[in-house]
Amino acid sequence: MTDEDFYEKVVDKEEYKEFSKAKLNVREKTSFKDVNALQKKYHIPSSLEGNGFQPDRQFYLFISVSQDGKSEIDAIDDAENERLITHHNN
Repeated sequence: MTDEDFYEKVVDKEEYKEFSKAKLNVREKTSFKDVNALQKKYHIPSSLEGNGFQPDRQFYLFISVSQDGKSEIDAIDDAENERLITHHNN
């Protein structure tokens, strides 16, 4: 499933919803081993450590930054079991 399809069909909008007039919206499918690098790329504090996941396990990373840049929300979902792993709001 593409990152767009996953966001539209699976993501619980009560837990994660992009800002309507966001400065930045990111929807990316990645492997566990690359999640922290992507978070660093978008200046999001790293939130996943070992957690027992295989390095090549697939995840979806979602990030939304408000238009003024003062608020940010991010979520990481496990692609295999379609389960939210973690999310943060600032």
